[in-house]
Amino acid sequence: MKEDREALARYRMERSFETLEEAKLLFDGKKYVGAINRIYYAMFYAINALLILEGYSSSKHSGVMSLFNRHFVRTGIVSKEAGRFFQEMFVVRSKGDYGDFKTFTKEEAKSALGKCAKCLEELKEALEKRFEE
Repeated sequence: MKEDREALARYRMERSFETLEEAKLLFDGKKYVGAINRIYYAMFYAINALLILEGYSSSKHSGVMSLFNRHFVRTGIVSKEAGRFFQEMFVVRSKGDYGDFKTFTKEEAKSALGKCAKCLEELKEALEKRFEE
């Protein structure tokens, strides 16, 4: 069972980095709403990797956010900045996906790409530490 969770966690982390690459392609194509969507999901997949490894899951995005904050941010396993960025991307992505006439600037998308890349590295490091325990 633990091996299954580890395999799934590794898959989700790998998928998070692939999704970040998709975001970069969309950014390069000036599709900033799509890039923001993929940035959010890159974070979502990486966070789910951590949660799955520890046996946590939620069928709702808000539940994933709550579990992440409770078990990883508040405990200091990951930075408060990563927690805030995930929350921010949840709100921003929702506006882009569901709001009419919502656009993002190149600068907004570029900033989010940089923050996401940094956060994914932090989350990957946290996951690797969990594998070692």
